[in-house]
Amino acid sequence: MLNVIFLFYSILDSLASSILHLCKVIGKKNTTDLILPKFLALLKDDDEQVRLTIFKNVGLICDVLGVETLSQTTMPALYELATHTNWRIRA
Repeated sequence: MLNVIFLFYSILDSLASSILHLCKVIGKKNTTDLILPKFLALLKDDDEQVRLTIFKNVGLICDVLGVETLSQTTMPALYELATHTNWRIRA
């Protein structure tokens, strides 16, 4: 069972690492419609490695959407993470 859980989080980490590389290729509208919802979902993931990978690659989506758009969409998610009752999610 542990191997399955490890594999699942490994796949999520790979997704978090690679999905943002598509932003420049698919453009602003498609990034907003297709990548941004996945980005926000991965930002709230329980696994800290997945969240860390998203933060490491945030510049890729920021280059396409711009700081203003990204800050408007991510600030509520970041606030929710910062105030979450589970300390592991806040970490």
